[in-house]
Amino acid sequence: MRHFTAHAILIAALAPFALPAATFEWSGVIEPKQTFEVRNIVGDIKAERATGSEVEISVQIVGTHPDPASIRIDVVPHDGGVLVCTIYLGLSRPEHCTPEKTPSVTLNNSDIRVLYTLRVPPDVNLVARTVNGNVSVNLPDSPASVYTVNGRVVLTTSRPADVNVVNGSILASLGAVDWADSHEISTVNGAVDLEVPETANATVRATATLGPIMTDFPLTVHHTIVGSWLYDNINAGGSLLYLSTVNGSIHLRRAQAQ
Repeated sequence: MRHFTAHAILIAALAPFALPAATFEWSGVIEPKQTFEVRNIVGDIKAERATGSEVEISVQIVGTHPDPASIRIDVVPHDGGVLVCTIYLGLSRPEHCTPEKTPSVTLNNSDIRVLYTLRVPPDVNLVARTVNGNVSVNLPDSPASVYTVNGRVVLTTSRPADVNVVNGSILASLGAVDWADSHEISTVNGAVDLEVPETANATVRATATLGPIMTDFPLTVHHTIVGSWLYDNINAGGSLLYLSTVNGSIHLRRAQAQ
């Protein structure tokens, strides 16, 4: 990690800082293979590829209650990368963020939404978390792990990916699946729509407890009274890919070779 910069603020490298405001911007260099993690509460996260070597954050705080000036964006550099958290002053417990501890918060009658736009250089690992909000990730050259409780996820990458949703659908396109580890794309209430290359070598384990499974590949789908499952190989098999939903469908699509 080499340097960090923020609007109107000069800080020492590796020192956390925060700025209460209705808007927030930050940029800094994160080394390849390190992790850039955002922990939001209410609001969307959008991530796209950076044009340069720096990670960039742009935040808009929309709403009136609680006071937008009472919302702080914490940026915490650490040995593994950079962590960013949304903090509600007087409500978050604790009122600071660390890699080991995520502050909890109870919001009553709040109309505030904290909207993140991220720009991520290749080979930086993105972790994007929100509770109530959609997540959109278009990072062809970055591994991505995405989490939301109530929201929709749209993901495009050719690197390792994990997606976990509780209430919401997942639309994902993976340009490759030749990864060493297993990966999971799952939701509880919603559909999973996944596109992988027709040349992929992967072992797919999919379960739809209360819905159908559809696939463009010649895989064997087992149908039960209320749901479906499959455990089969795409082409020669390989990386283990878990797909699951409870209330919803799964569609495994075949992307045509370019």
